[in-house]
Amino acid sequence: MDRIQDLKKRCTGLNYEIMKDDVLMANAKIGSQHYGIEMSQCAPTFILKADEIFIALIIQGSRKIDFKKVEKYLGVKKAIMASRETIFEVTGAPLGSVSLINPELRTLIDEGVPHLPSCYGGCGVEKYTLKIKGSDLVKVTQGEVGEFTKEGSV
Repeated sequence: MDRIQDLKKRCTGLNYEIMKDDVLMANAKIGSQHYGIEMSQCAPTFILKADEIFIALIIQGSRKIDFKKVEKYLGVKKAIMASRETIFEVTGAPLGSVSLINPELRTLIDEGVPHLPSCYGGCGVEKYTLKIKGSDLVKVTQGEVGEFTKEGSV
């Protein structure tokens, strides 16, 4: 629960809500159905290994990661999804519960996210969801906004 308290502290003064879920939001589709929202309002956080560094990438659930765009933006040879074990080592959260806010990681945010009146994503704790205004998410993560996706849902 320390993670929830830390999130509340980081989000002070921002437009957000932390919600306790009765089911695990293991992916954007489950979250979309559970909350009765569009896939575009779901904001999954992916942990990528880019050459030898790890980054967080937040996209809309209605989009797919375009690894070529990520690689070009970062100036790296190869960006890949981190393994389930590595995600836990890097974030302290299991796959499906990775927080939208990872202050220890460089964060990239796809260009559509900041325009969302609210987006839904992980808190770093299973069965908790963070709902936050897209522009506030950029502020709290100090995220770098760019074009990192292509059409198609996650």
